[in-house]
Amino acid sequence: MSVVIGMIGAMFSVSFAVLIFSEDLAGYLPTGIAIALFSGMILRATIGLMSSYEGVE
Repeated sequence: MSVVIGMIGAMFSVSFAVLIFSEDLAGYLPTGIAIALFSGMILRATIGLMSSYEGVE
């Protein structure tokens, strides 16, 4: 289940980066994707570690 959630999060991050870094910012797209994936990973790890709910098995 965690892998599926991680994959969906990665797809959202890449999709948002592609939307933001279009037209004039297209040259910065690879950097934008890297930043979006890294920040999404940090966000999900922080939420996972700080959550009071137990994991899904």
